[in-house]
Amino acid sequence: MSSVVHFGIDDQGVLAALAANGYTIHECGTSIARFNDALKNSDIDAVVVEPGIASVRGEIVVAALSRRSVPWVLFREVDYPSGAAAFDLVIPRGIPSSAWLKAIEQLIERSHTLQSRAKLLCDQAASLRQTARSALKNSHEGKVEGEYRRRSKAQKILKRVIPSFNPRQPKTSALGQPITRVVVVDDQDPWRRMMCRMLQYNRGLQVIGQAADGAEAVEIVGRLCPDLILLDIQMPGMSGLEAAEQIIRADASAKIIILTSDGSGELVAAAFAAGAIGYVLKTDAGRELDSAVEAALQGNRFVSSRLLMKWQTTDDQ
Repeated sequence: MSSVVHFGIDDQGVLAALAANGYTIHECGTSIARFNDALKNSDIDAVVVEPGIASVRGEIVVAALSRRSVPWVLFREVDYPSGAAAFDLVIPRGIPSSAWLKAIEQLIERSHTLQSRAKLLCDQAASLRQTARSALKNSHEGKVEGEYRRRSKAQKILKRVIPSFNPRQPKTSALGQPITRVVVVDDQDPWRRMMCRMLQYNRGLQVIGQAADGAEAVEIVGRLCPDLILLDIQMPGMSGLEAAEQIIRADASAKIIILTSDGSGELVAAAFAAGAIGYVLKTDAGRELDSAVEAALQGNRFVSSRLLMKWQTTDDQ
């Protein structure tokens, strides 16, 4: 049977209902330390958050979401902050247990199916990329035309296997190494130039565009289709959060890392709800940006370690 992590105050009989239906439960109460330990288990199928009378602080939820790899379920006692949008299933108080048990079961089954399909597609894509790189490496002038046909065929296959694959821009360097195309968005010109210089030191990254506000970011991203967007929040006109929502609405596969000076829990939760996959403080960019980029390209969420330590310390007090 499925295994779930439970965080929060159980005043609705959720634990009893889950246990009665055969679920293995890792009960954490309101201890973020036990919660973090429970999330390290590889056999977890879902996470259940139950605020109870005292709503869970946004910081705790965001800290946990930075490592999500399974469905998240929220039992809502009262109106929950914007972080509720980050949950896969929100269950209002008063819903019969038979109904929400069925909903959780279906959510876990759908998650297992999607994970299996994702692994299969990743394996197929890796094999196809290796084939394309080998063909490129072994090519020579006398086989240019044939090589072009093979690469075109590989691109068509990748487009079918990975809908977000974009052949309009080169994905590899002259040496056949993968290139990640980046757009940097910040209204502070000196900071934006410094970030572009920093990214140039990473041979796997290529800055293909810059923007100074949200509206310009939406236009450039739509035109250039980058692999990654570094996005500030506080900008004149359209904010970074509004821009993130529009970018994700146009392309759900877009990967956005928020790069800002504001570390409030509510803003972090709003950024993830808007579709961001990473949240890095500007003060930590020199130390953690490479890790955030790597996590984002692998489809994993990232939050600055400074914020995670701050929230954990606050919770333990």
